[in-house]
Amino acid sequence: MLTGTRREQGEAVAVSAMSEHLDGRTAIGEVADTLHEGLRGEAPNLVVLMASFHHARVLPEAATALRRTVGAAHLVGGTVDTVMGDARAPEGRPAAAAIALKVPGMQTRVWRSTPRHPLPISKPHLLSDLIGINDDTQGMLVLGDPYTTPGTRMVPTLADCGPSRIQVFGGLLSGASQQGSNCVLLDDLAMTEGCVGVTLGGIDLDVIASEGCSPFGDPLVVTQATENVVQALGGRNAAEALQDMVQAAPEQVRELAKRGLVFGQAVDSNKKRFGRGDFDLRSVMGVDPEKGIAVAAVPKVGRTVQFHVRSAKAADEDLRLLLDGQSLDRPPLAVLATSCRARGTAFFGHPAHDNGVLRERLGKPPLVGFHAVGGFGPLGESSTVHAQSVVAAMLRPRA
Repeated sequence: MLTGTRREQGEAVAVSAMSEHLDGRTAIGEVADTLHEGLRGEAPNLVVLMASFHHARVLPEAATALRRTVGAAHLVGGTVDTVMGDARAPEGRPAAAAIALKVPGMQTRVWRSTPRHPLPISKPHLLSDLIGINDDTQGMLVLGDPYTTPGTRMVPTLADCGPSRIQVFGGLLSGASQQGSNCVLLDDLAMTEGCVGVTLGGIDLDVIASEGCSPFGDPLVVTQATENVVQALGGRNAAEALQDMVQAAPEQVRELAKRGLVFGQAVDSNKKRFGRGDFDLRSVMGVDPEKGIAVAAVPKVGRTVQFHVRSAKAADEDLRLLLDGQSLDRPPLAVLATSCRARGTAFFGHPAHDNGVLRERLGKPPLVGFHAVGGFGPLGESSTVHAQSVVAAMLRPRA
């Protein structure tokens, strides 16, 4: 199956294309031809290409051919478990999708970071020149191999390295179960490690991060923790405190808790009331009555925390609520999105829920993305690596 969408706003054009052909070269060739036709011979500033892991072997050569076909100034992309293309997301099946952006005045500065040649994130004052930050920088698309990209340190550092807040979006690729098997693309270069980025300016950019969780119980303060294990909450044994909260919760919450718990650390522990977006959410990995609660984070003593359950109903409502604000603006030229791989069929009963809602509420723009190991997006006044979330970046040409 081959599909594509074209949107034109003034002189700006965005074209998306997706092919589910089983042969990788054929699939990416079909995508290239659809983009070329939709661009009507004009060369795009940027192409973002996502391919399922089935096409990893041929991706470097095919991506170079695609770039030549459309005449793209720059191309970034990589291998993933599930590709998102417009309103489809063929979960775990062969697919390739790309979006081409031809926007007059859009600034693009591409860069990469690898374990051997990393960005100096411990010296953020050096980053601006290296990755092209200026007064008009609006955001940054970053795609990284999860085994070799220090996302939890890198993303907030990138967001805060400029003269004003920079919106970081993108995510960790999901196309490999072991290090060295992902493919990360930058122009004509294909890497098996590290990350690539595009610093964007000269456009209007909005990025949202929508969570899939509902809080329960009361916020508590971490009073004892070692590495990634919380041992005491509010002066009590952490496991006992959690058990009491689950038992006191409504039956529906107790049932959801059996499927997995989420640990939320407050972005600002000084707040008196907490709402959506106030917690950095991470999975609970295990609960031991004696050792404590193991989480996929490094909990800090003195930090306010609250437990959450994953809820498809809450996730759907939260995404729609965030998109209500976008209806006040003109429709986006294009959307780049990542959805946590846990938000697929097992969660919603449909693999393309998130991109389907995005296109429905935003006027069916060209959209490309992927199911990510972790999505990059806003949290409070900075950016972070999100779990359980969908992150969407909406691009609009300057009026």
